[in-house]
Amino acid sequence: MENLSAHIQVIVSEPSKAFHSKEIDVDNEKGYVKAYKCLVECLSSFALEFNSNFEFFHVLESTVIEGAHNQRFFSAHLPSLTNVEKGENNIVRFYKNFVLKTIQ
Repeated sequence: MENLSAHIQVIVSEPSKAFHSKEIDVDNEKGYVKAYKCLVECLSSFALEFNSNFEFFHVLESTVIEGAHNQRFFSAHLPSLTNVEKGENNIVRFYKNFVLKTIQ
C-alpha cells in the first residue's frame, strides 16, 4: 500500500512521470491509475452531454489535464512558456475556451 500512496503523489504532482514508466502496464493492472482514468471518464461524460457527436472526448480530457499540469509547472519555473498573469486565472480561462470551442 505504501507504493500506491507514493504513486498517487507522483500522479498529482508530476502526472507525466507517473505514466511514462516501464512499470505502467503492471501499475495499471494493479489499479494504481484507476482514479485518474475515472477522472477522465467523468469529465468526458460531462462533455458528451454538451455534444454527443464529438468523438475524441478521452483524448480531449486527458490532454487538458496534462496540459494544465504543464502550464502550472511552466508558470512556476518557465514563465516565458505560458501566459500566466498575477491575479488572473489564464490557465483555467484558456482551457475552458479550448474545450468549449473544440466540442462545439
